[in-house]
Amino acid sequence: PKLDSAYEVSACHDCNTLWQSYILNNAGMELLYDRWISPAKSLEKRKKYSLAYFKNLSDECTFNISLFNARPSSLRFLDFGMGWGEWAKMTKGFGIQTYVAELSEERKNFARSLGLEIYQESDGEFFDFINLDQVLEHLSRPRDIMEMLYKSLRPGGIVKISVPNGSHQEKGLKSEFWKPAKDALHPLEHINCYTPGSLVQFCSHIGLVPLKVSKMIQLKENSPLYLLKKIIKQKTSTTVYFVKESAAS
Repeated sequence: PKLDSAYEVSACHDCNTLWQSYILNNAGMELLYDRWISPAKSLEKRKKYSLAYFKNLSDECTFNISLFNARPSSLRFLDFGMGWGEWAKMTKGFGIQTYVAELSEERKNFARSLGLEIYQESDGEFFDFINLDQVLEHLSRPRDIMEMLYKSLRPGGIVKISVPNGSHQEKGLKSEFWKPAKDALHPLEHINCYTPGSLVQFCSHIGLVPLKVSKMIQLKENSPLYLLKKIIKQKTSTTVYFVKESAAS
């Protein structure tokens, strides 16, 4: 694909969402994630993750399971945009029925080699939990994807969304010294840029509402509230848990 378009950022002044006006087509996206960004180097980088990284994944999985009054083996979780499957492998290790979705054929084959189920668009309300970790900012049609996922989520089901924190991008754009960087508006890759408020507003149009954790839970190590604060307290990322409320809610 040609890469001679100007770099332009558009904004919604109602919700403060930013997005890149000119993006790659499907063929360009395939080139970007399967060739320009080396899959081999990407996988090799993940082999160097520390014990602390996997401890955080384990803590997050513990918290996610605690949101349901059910045995792990009865739950169905989807990792949408699995990357190299660290989150999905951890979830599967807890006994959860784990499904993954990924555009890259190479990564799909990798998922199969790990014994992970590949997501097929479902006609029914199938999943208890859907994870989108550093995914939404890459999608050319995020609303279409979220509406599809909403339909596959059971009432009372939960969606966790993590995106780069775009809280300071709009202010930065007004500076004459601003230039594109590897941040929430990374050229070609981070085509959508959200603040915590704009992410909540975007998901409200889909029918999702932010999850409220009971204030009665004590803030002690390994309690659900402690683990939640640990998950969302990241300066470079915005993380919000959403719930699909039942008709009776």
